[in-house]
Amino acid sequence: MKFSEVFSIKRTNNDDWFDPILSLDSKFFIDPFLVFKSQKPEFCDAHAKMVGFFNNVFQVVALSGGEKNNINYKKARGLLVFPEARELCLGYATGSTKGAGSGFWYSDEIFDAMWEMIKRGIRDIKHFEELGIFNEGIGADRISDMTANLLKQDLILYTQKVCQTHKLPTDYIKVLNSSFDYENGRWYSSRVQLPINPKTGFPIILLPEPFLDDLPEINAEDFWNYLERFENERLRNDLNFDFTQKIDKKAIVSIARACPDLVRNYTNRKETYTPPNPYDFKNDPKYLTKWYDDGKTYALTNPLQIPEPSNEDDFIGIINEINGKYKHFVEFNKGYELLWNDDGSQRSETAVQRSYLGVVRGYCEANNIDISKEANIGRGPVDFKFSKGYIQRTILEIKLANNSHFWDGAEQQLPAYLVDNGVKTGFFMVVRYNRNDDRRLFKIREIIKNINRKGNYKIIYSEIDAAPKLSASRLRGKYSR
Repeated sequence: MKFSEVFSIKRTNNDDWFDPILSLDSKFFIDPFLVFKSQKPEFCDAHAKMVGFFNNVFQVVALSGGEKNNINYKKARGLLVFPEARELCLGYATGSTKGAGSGFWYSDEIFDAMWEMIKRGIRDIKHFEELGIFNEGIGADRISDMTANLLKQDLILYTQKVCQTHKLPTDYIKVLNSSFDYENGRWYSSRVQLPINPKTGFPIILLPEPFLDDLPEINAEDFWNYLERFENERLRNDLNFDFTQKIDKKAIVSIARACPDLVRNYTNRKETYTPPNPYDFKNDPKYLTKWYDDGKTYALTNPLQIPEPSNEDDFIGIINEINGKYKHFVEFNKGYELLWNDDGSQRSETAVQRSYLGVVRGYCEANNIDISKEANIGRGPVDFKFSKGYIQRTILEIKLANNSHFWDGAEQQLPAYLVDNGVKTGFFMVVRYNRNDDRRLFKIREIIKNINRKGNYKIIYSEIDAAPKLSASRLRGKYSR
């Protein structure tokens, strides 16, 4: 359930906070650039404090001389540990709200990035997202973790203000890295008054929607786009760079380290010409939030009454019925429209999985069935794992028919998933988008038949037709060819 549902909040135009799903991480990140551009008075000095923190650490890193047996290295390493802010329910830990965060391994990555910058004459930092341009291992999730920790004290006050406005219950609870002592250079964890997540028992910290995006504005890929557009000639002349070669983050990091002034030119241009551009929650172009509301609405208006399962076969039958509801939603209730982008392109496999979860979660909760997403077990991630106690368990994989990378090893992978999860029966759902997918379906059916013929395991196979239907005149002819 969402925060607003759990606490029965009626939002007003004055509520600009992100409404998190309390049992599942949402794939957004706090973008420090949006904090930098913010006009919100309660966060007016937030970006300056964040940059001040990193500039202080820069001095400690410089004093270490890059030597990892130096006492200043140990001090910097301690300052650069940023636990995943599970209180925010954000990030890539999609099976729960327990992400990995930036442990000591990531503090070494940040330290190394800073030392590389110092060796190249950089003694301060204007946007700490630059660290991700100087080191391959620092990506969007790490930047978001850093921002969350450095903003946490302000975000706690912001959350407390929301709670006061809506008269929400709060309790004193311990929060990691709840504040930073700039005078003594130390992180503090303390007990503060916050609402409690009934799904996890953790505190809840809210943050403004205008701080969120699906990727930071300043990032390595965008830096490369800047180089191609504005620094083409210099790269050819000074670095003899061949623009026809394949570019990856390692190559981008190499360019940044060779020409650190280009990174500063890039961030200066972003400051001057780039307006704040947070994620468009109203239109939700990447289907990161609407999947929950769309699925819940369908489940509520199409209830499913199922008797309590008395054995494993009954349990498998229930999951089969629930899967049938999703198939009906897509094929006969315009659910297919949610699987296409506005430009007529197909949405990703991840978007399909979110759409599935939005529909079936309500049915599972109503029947006391636990559903977890992307449980990393054994040989790789399983899309969904269902359980009712320990005995009644099964798994489900959802793949697009045009996912050629998966089909190359499907005959080995599918039984492996069942073995690793200790189940005899699993579900396999294939999504067909258009007629071109029909060629693959024959091969897929044969793969499933071959697995089932061996008799060791059983895979229940289903196909979802996501092609636009004749009633959707706006889509007809545009996407079905």
